[in-house]
Formats: sequence, C-alpha cells, structure tokens
Amino acid sequence: MLLKKLILKNIRSFEDQTIKFPKGIVLLEGDIGSGKTTILKAIEFAIFGTNPFLKANGLMRKGKKNAAVYLEFKLDNKEISIKRCLKKFNDGKILQTKIQLIIDNISYLCSPTEARSKIINLLNYPKDLMTKNPCLLFRYTVYTPQEETKLILKTSNEEKNNIFGKLFSTDKYKLIRENSIKFKKALREDAEFLRGIFADLKEKEKTANDYEKNLKEIKIQKSETEKQLSVLKKKIDYFNNEEKIKIEKQNKFLELKKQKEILENKKQEKIIYLNDLIKKHRQTSQSIEKMKLQINKDFAFLKNYIFDENYCNELQDRKKIIQKKIDDFNNSKNRFKIKIASLNQQILNQNSIDSKQKQAIKLLDDYQNKKHILEKFILQNSLIDGILTNQEIQLKQTQNCISSCNTKISIFKKEMLQISDLSICPLCRQEISKKYRDAITGNSLKLINEINEEKQKQEFQAKILEEKIKKTKEISVDLSTKKEKLIFAKKEISRIECELQTIKIEQNKITIAKREKENLQKQLDELNQNFDCDILKKQIQELEQKIIDFEKLKKDFIRKNDLEKYLSQTIQMQKENENNKTKTAKAITILTKQISELNMKIKNSENVEEEINKIKEEKSLIEEKTEDKKIKHAQLIAQMQAIETQKKTIIEQINKMTNAKKNFKKIKQIENWIENLFIPLMKNIENNVLAKIHSEFEDLFCKWFFLLVEDNFFSAYIDEDFCPVIEQNGFSIDFSNLSGGEQTAVALCYRLALNQVINSITKHIQTKDIIILDEPTDGFSVEQLDKLNEVMRNLSLSQIIIVSHEQKMRNFADNIIALKKTDNVSIVV
Repeated sequence: MLLKKLILKNIRSFEDQTIKFPKGIVLLEGDIGSGKTTILKAIEFAIFGTNPFLKANGLMRKGKKNAAVYLEFKLDNKEISIKRCLKKFNDGKILQTKIQLIIDNISYLCSPTEARSKIINLLNYPKDLMTKNPCLLFRYTVYTPQEETKLILKTSNEEKNNIFGKLFSTDKYKLIRENSIKFKKALREDAEFLRGIFADLKEKEKTANDYEKNLKEIKIQKSETEKQLSVLKKKIDYFNNEEKIKIEKQNKFLELKKQKEILENKKQEKIIYLNDLIKKHRQTSQSIEKMKLQINKDFAFLKNYIFDENYCNELQDRKKIIQKKIDDFNNSKNRFKIKIASLNQQILNQNSIDSKQKQAIKLLDDYQNKKHILEKFILQNSLIDGILTNQEIQLKQTQNCISSCNTKISIFKKEMLQISDLSICPLCRQEISKKYRDAITGNSLKLINEINEEKQKQEFQAKILEEKIKKTKEISVDLSTKKEKLIFAKKEISRIECELQTIKIEQNKITIAKREKENLQKQLDELNQNFDCDILKKQIQELEQKIIDFEKLKKDFIRKNDLEKYLSQTIQMQKENENNKTKTAKAITILTKQISELNMKIKNSENVEEEINKIKEEKSLIEEKTEDKKIKHAQLIAQMQAIETQKKTIIEQINKMTNAKKNFKKIKQIENWIENLFIPLMKNIENNVLAKIHSEFEDLFCKWFFLLVEDNFFSAYIDEDFCPVIEQNGFSIDFSNLSGGEQTAVALCYRLALNQVINSITKHIQTKDIIILDEPTDGFSVEQLDKLNEVMRNLSLSQIIIVSHEQKMRNFADNIIALKKTDNVSIVV
C-alpha cells in the first residue's frame, strides 16, 4: 500500500487542503495543534469510516454542516481513491452519506457497510473482521495514535490476550472451546431427557405382550359368536317366509271385511238419502202452493205494468245539469273571494313599506354627507404618497453621504498609520523624513475634521427627515383608513338606492291591487244579482223524489220476477226428486244381495290371525336370542378395537423409547469425544500457534530493543503472556519505573515487533509495506534518535510517515510536510 494524495474539506482545523505523500520517509512537522494528528485520523476515516475510536462529531469542523475526505493510494498495482462525506442534519446528528470508491477508473457508489466489505477484500484482511472492528488490525500494523502507543503495555494480561487473539485470529480456538463446553452441557441435558423417556421400556414391552394374549382369546370368542348368529339367522328367515304367506292370506280376509263394510255404508247412505227425498218432496209441494198464492196477492198491481229503465236515466241527467250550474256559481264566487282576500293582504303591507321608505331616505342622507366629507379629506391629501417617496429618497441620499464620510475618515486614518510606520518610500526607496510624515499627518487630520463637520450636518438633516417621514406615514395610514370608509359609504349608498327603488315598485303594486279589488267586488255583486240559486235547488228536490219513487217500483218488479223464477225452479226439482227416489230403491236391493255373498267368503278365513300370532311368538324368541348374540359380538369387536388401539399406542411408545435409547448412546459417545479429544486438541493447536508467534515476536522485540537501548546492564525478553520483561543486573524492573525515553523505546520496539509479526503471520495483507509513527521519539536522547534512523532504514518499507517535533528528524526524512495554523485554519506551508 502506498499513499499518494489526501484532500480535506471542513475536517477539524482544515477547511480545504490537499496533501501529497511521496515514497520513503515522510516527516509531518508543525506546532502543537497545527493539524498533524488530523491528517492521520483523516487517513483512517477515509479507509474505514467512523468507528468506536473515531466519531463523526470529532471530525467535522465546528459550525459546518458538510465535510469530506478524499484519499488516493496505490494497492497491488491498482489505483484506488475513496471519497467519504459527512452531513449534519437538523436534529444535530452527523452521519456518513454514500461513499464513492474508484478502482482502476471504475466507480462504485456504496453504503458504509458495502464500502467496508470492499476495503477489507482489497486489503486482504481476514473476512471475520466484517463482524469485528477492521481498524483494529490497521491500528496494530500501520497506525497507532500517539496516546495509545504505550497503552497496550499497561493493559492487564487478560485484556492483552484478548487483543492478541483478535489480531492473530487465535480467539477462535478459545471460542470453539467455550462453545464446545456449552454444546457438551446441552448434550448432557438432552441425554438426561432421553434417559427419562426410555426408563420404563421393559414394563411397556410386558404390557404389549399381555394385550396380544387378550386379543387372541377375544378373536376365538368372536368366531364362535358369529357361527351361532349364522344359525339363528336361518331360523329367522324361515319364520319370516311363513309369516309372509299367512299375512297375505290375512290381507285377503281383511280386504273382504273392508269391502263388506263399504257396501254396508253405501246401503245405509242410500236408505238415509231415500228418506230425505221423501221428506223433501213433501216440503217442496207445500212451498209451490205458498208461492202461487203470494204472487197472485202481493204483485197483482204489476200485472199489466211495462217497466222503462231509460226514464230513471233521464231524471238523473236533468239533476246533474242543474247541480253543475249551482257548482259553477259557487266556484266563481269562491275565486272572487280568494282574490279579494289576497289583494287585502297586499294593501295591509302599505304602512310597513312607507316606514321602510322613510328610514332608507334618512340613512341615505347620512351616508351622502359622510361621503362628501371623506372625498374632501382624500382630495386634500392625494399627494401624500409622492411626498413620502421624496422624503425617503432624501433620507437615503443623506445616509449615503454619512457612509461616504465614514469611508473617507477610515482611509485617511489608515494612511496616517501606514505613513507613521514607514521609514523608506516603497516606490522610490528614499528615506522619509519626520517633517514630511508630520506634514502628511497634519493634512490628513485637517481633512478628517472637515469631513466630520460635514458628517454631523448630514446626521442632523437625517434626523429631521426621519421625523418628517414618521409623520407622513401616520397621515398615509389615516388616509388608507378614510379610503376604506369611503368605499364602504359608496357601497351603502348604492344598496339604499336599490332598496328605495324596490320600495317604489312595491307601492305601485299596492295601488294596482286596490284598483283590481274594486273591479272584483263589482263582478261578485253582479254575479249574486243575476243568479237565483233557490229555484234551482227546489227543482233538484222534485227530481230526487221522482227518482226515489221509480226506484221503489223497480224493486217490487224485480222481487216479482225473482219469485216467479224460483217457483219454476222448485217445480223442476220436484220432478227430479221423483226420479231419484225410484233409482235409490233399486240400488238398496242390489247392495243387500252383494253383502250376503261377502259374509259367506269371510266365514271361511276366520282362523288365519291365530296362526300369524303363533308364528310371531316363536320368531320373537329367536330374535331375542339373536339380539343378545349381536350385543355380545359388538362388545367383543369393541374390546378388540380398544385393545388394538392401546396396543398401537404402546408400540409407538416402545418405538419412541427404543429410538431415545439409541440416541442416548450416540449423544454419550459425542459428549465423550468432545470432552476427551476435541477440546484438548483445540487447546494444543492454540498453544502451538501462540508458541510460534511468541518465539518470532520475542526475537524481533529483542532485536529492536538492543539496537535502541545500548546499555550492557539491561536485558529484555517476552513472557508467556506477551508482556515485555526488562532486567537490569539480573533484577526485573517494572515498566512504570523506567525513564521516559526508555518507556518510549520499549513501546516502539513492542510496536515494531508486533507490526512485523502480524505482517509475517498474515502474509496476504496489503498494508505490510507502510507504517505511520505518531510521536515515536518522546524522551529520546540524541544517540537514540540516530539509532531510530538506523531502525527505520532496516525496516525496508516503501513508505514511513512520522509525526515528530524533534528537529534532528528533519535530517533522517526523505520528504517534509510542514503545517501551520493561522486564524484557527491549518495549512501546508
């Protein structure tokens, strides 16, 4: 990996700065707070984005809402550039937006997660870092912040082991062992659960055998019962057949009795009917005589009368004509009365309309007076807007003059300051005398006084204009109010004039209504004089009496005709009764003969019912026996089904228990394998891997330590917990008791050894040819600085970026990037 260019926009103390990184040893120098660490943090942010060590609110420049970092670097012969942006939202949160990633001129727009995945692939970092913090490996191989260089040496052994586990991926062996123990515990719980399932397996097998024996016994009983049922069924079939024959014979016997009963009923009906005919004949003869006497007595006056239906219709028509005349008269009279009543109602509204007219005229006079006054006021102040505009223009011109005076005063004061500081003229390069400077200063002061006087005049004029404008605006506001009132008055005048016009129309209508009422009253009086209603009513009464008399005569005539028709019908019925009497007597004789013949046949079939009852009794006994056998057979089947169901359940339980027993044995085998083989194997693999890492790490640490610390009394090694142990004259010295320079040297050696071991173990990562050192020389002596130069040359890396305040480091660096902070903005000098 080779860094080429970094562009910062609104990142901490940088506003917009481009930094180019050449190959070799690059020194970042500048005062404290000039932005050296910001560059290193920006590089980390560009590659990995925000993380728990690098928050977004710590990167964005205060007071800004957008920030960006653009990084160009070369990786495995690929030209790569990354652009990450930050945006501050209204709720105060600062979040990353989409990331632009360009690989060999192919652009990708990624989310933070997608960008992280692509970067990890490009750097060839382990894939499991997607779920961890990928910048952890970067911080221990490429860049460690200044404040964290010595931190790993001060952490506890347990925390140090966790860090080494993540860096060298040996934590997976510990995780495997922990998961194996959890899995073993789960297997043991499953085994105990399965043991409980097959605990009573032998009892269940014994119960299944008992069910099998019971089934065999019940099947034998069922077979014997089925044979007995077959014999009983044959007997029932024989009796059913005999019963059928006897029932057919009985049905014939019953049919004969039924026929006899029908014939006897018919005979009885005929006798009753004959008696009714005789009685009816006697009654009919009496009725005929009575009707003949009534016709001759009651309706003798109608003997020679001819009935005319049209006479009554003529009377009705004459009555309708007269009634129509009366109705027409009454309708005309009512129409006149309704119209007159309506006109009276209109005339009654005259007083109300006259009152409205007076009120409207008074209100109209008031609004016309207001209108005249408002129009006069508006006319007097019609030029107020023009006056206000002119006053505002004059005020603006005055303010411009004041501003011009202030500018001139500032220029003269600046010239005075400049001339007081100059000793040599910048144009002619001659010395400026004190007399000349005093003359120019005096002239400038005179001009400043003149300008101040003019400024005061203009300020006084501005105050006068402001007061005039205030008064003019008040008049303008009052004028606007008056205009609105005038518009309202005009609308009211127009409305009242329309209302008066409407009132006038109503008054004209009332005058017309009075005339129309007089004409209608005259027409009504003439109608009453010309029409005599009483004569017509008397004619109607006479016609109604004639109609009543005619209707009465008509009813008598209809009664006489009805009675004559009924008499004729009764005589005809008398003749029919005589014929029916003769026929009925013959029918009774024939029925008596048929009943006698049926009695002879019935006598021969009287014993069949006793034979049927005897067969039924024998059949009932056999059916009872059959029903008992069927119940027993059903009970046996039910017992079989219940036992088979219980047997099936027991067999399923036995199968389940057998499978549980097999699984129990398998689980115990797996549990034994995990405990005795797998877990110890993982521990051995972890120990071997760590032993190899420890050996290589210790060799490198000692190499750099003896190079940087040239003291024969000091020795160093790495213990089994990867802690550096420093000895002096055979005695161990605590890290905190070392001098500042010695602590820095130990930390740097540990850092370089760790860097080289990680690059050696994970050979495929693409960041092994670069290292960034943040203040690695704190407390170093001159000799140690020289040794550091030797160390850096021995590292043989393509690019080393160092942050340091030591002036001697300038001699070691191939390139220097100097930073400077001016007005809270960092720049490259």
